[in-house]
Parts: sequence; C-alpha cells; structure tokens
Amino acid sequence: MPFYNPIQTWIVRKPMIVYPCHGIEEHIPRDVNPEKGESKIQYHLKSIRNRNAEEIAIINNLGEYNISILWDHEGDLMTDWWTFLQVEEWGSGPLAYVNVFRKLEPDKDIGDSAGGGLMVLGAEEKFRRTFKDLQDYIDADRTKHQIMEELKDIMSGKDYFISSNE
Repeated sequence: MPFYNPIQTWIVRKPMIVYPCHGIEEHIPRDVNPEKGESKIQYHLKSIRNRNAEEIAIINNLGEYNISILWDHEGDLMTDWWTFLQVEEWGSGPLAYVNVFRKLEPDKDIGDSAGGGLMVLGAEEKFRRTFKDLQDYIDADRTKHQIMEELKDIMSGKDYFISSNE
C-alpha cells in the first residue's frame, strides 16, 4: 500500500515526522474527541506514549526527533515509532531505536520494519544530511523536495487529512 504525504507534528515535546499508509483510516477511531486542534493521528500517537510511557520514555527522552510509520497488518493498526539520537555526535548519522506497537500495545513478535518503511527511513536520512540545522530539516516541507521523487514508487502524493476526511 502506498503512503500519504508525511505529516510533521510534535509528540511529548519532540518533533515527529509521520508517514501514514493508505488503509489506516479504518483503524483510527472516529469517535475520539482529540484536544482542540489535535488531529486523530496526533491523538493516536499520544495515546501510545501515555499508555507505554516506560516502554519508550528512556529512549524518547534522549532522542532528538522521531519518525513514525503507521500501517495496517492483518486488520490491526501498527505503529513503528523510530527515535533518533546523537545526530551531531555520531559520525555515520544518528543512532536509531524502534518500538513497534499493534493498536496501542507493544508488539515484540513482529519485525522492526517492512520494505516501504526502510525506504522511508533511508530517504529521510539522506534528506536530513542536506541540512546543516536539525530544526530546518524537521520543518522542511517534504512535498517540495527531492525526497518525494526518491519515494515516488511508494507515495500516493495525497494528504491524509484531505483524503480521509479527517
């Protein structure tokens, strides 16, 4: 399944770049009442964070930014929550840690990612290296940069919010 355009947000005071896969619309609850101005994807990610604080707190507290990949597996909403740290200190790029969640619970019985997710992570790292400042990378509109051309085989070019009537 292709991905929607990435979304930039903040979850628990950390920047997060979210790649929602087509098909997750079936799993993001429609009856939730997110905080004013908060999307349902943000609500989902905060729910994971709140429910699994100990699971992701240590790495997330040290992390400088996150990339989350939302996808469907056997009818369940899956979330790959990648945390990147030591961006400047580590010579070959940031250290990466992942927590995988099925619905809102940790899933240790599935792999760390799938091919499309690995393509996203590789393109994001290549894109990050074109910036001198981490905040400029975080804030960059990916739809206006080469990264989308590199990911064209797995991207739909559509925005999640518009396409899913969120």
